[in-house]
Amino acid sequence: WQYELITRSAGGLDSKYVDYHLPLTLQNGTFIEMGVNPSVEDIHAPFTINQRRGVRIQPGRYEFDEWFVTWRTNQSAPLSFTGRYGIGDFYDGYRRGYSVGAAARINERLLLSANFNLNDIDLPAGAFTTRLVSSRVIYSFSTRASVTSARVLLTVKCPYLTYAGGKAISSRRMSRRLYRSGMVALPT
Repeated sequence: WQYELITRSAGGLDSKYVDYHLPLTLQNGTFIEMGVNPSVEDIHAPFTINQRRGVRIQPGRYEFDEWFVTWRTNQSAPLSFTGRYGIGDFYDGYRRGYSVGAAARINERLLLSANFNLNDIDLPAGAFTTRLVSSRVIYSFSTRASVTSARVLLTVKCPYLTYAGGKAISSRRMSRRLYRSGMVALPT
């Protein structure tokens, strides 16, 4: 269970995110999770969600739920796989999200993985699809020290949709997370 509430400095709600889920781990190491992510976004100024097609989100209060199921096979196996399917409202439209990935454990210290994410978004202002291919290399020096390198190989995506921890979030929310962590400064 996860709950995030972001308020404006002048007061009032900016966004709210709740994550209700039911995780199951099987004896063979397979992990399956089902759940719903209710969200609220209070938009005060219009923004372009897809520049190429000119799709804009108008000001207003948007409440939407994403229903999802995710799974992954045993991550300690030499070869493992992941998948995720999510459907639900998205602003004043609908979104279907698909994700698949594979990881190869080369040895006890080196793990290589690749993922493909696709979002099919249908809004009254226009429909579009986003695609993201990414890879990751993890090298463990010991049980306490490791190095991770993540890289986007190809991206044809909406600038207002970002992935964090396998969950789709608005880039406004991601910017705030990075700002709170001290990694970036928000534009004025």
